[in-house]
Amino acid sequence: MPERPRRRIKFVEYGLDRNGGRLRGRVVLADADGVTVTGTAERAPGPDADLWCIAEATVGALRQALKLRDDALALKEVLRFDVEGGAAVAVALRVLQEDQKRRLFGLAGVEDDRVRAAALSVLNATNRFFSGH
Repeated sequence: MPERPRRRIKFVEYGLDRNGGRLRGRVVLADADGVTVTGTAERAPGPDADLWCIAEATVGALRQALKLRDDALALKEVLRFDVEGGAAVAVALRVLQEDQKRRLFGLAGVEDDRVRAAALSVLNATNRFFSGH
């Protein structure tokens, strides 16, 4: 694979609103210099729609922060599950870089906020890839 940009992105905050029967998510991320970007997503209600909405908004913010084309980073799956008496959120992403595809996987423990865990699981996967760790 070609050289990847080395940039660690941090989670700042999220917002999730229910309006007119749809979910609207907003995620704010910051790069190492403190520059913030905001990603948004909208989703119809359904099972784990809140997790999907925030994960999609996180992907949108990452595309901006890393200056990626829309097709260069895609959310493929979001899964919430219980393990050892706790809950976690896992995501699967697809990265397309210089016509090469790669799957990325991320995981975050839910603790008190399952929606925040969706955003953190995306960053868990992408920060390892884009920061070269």
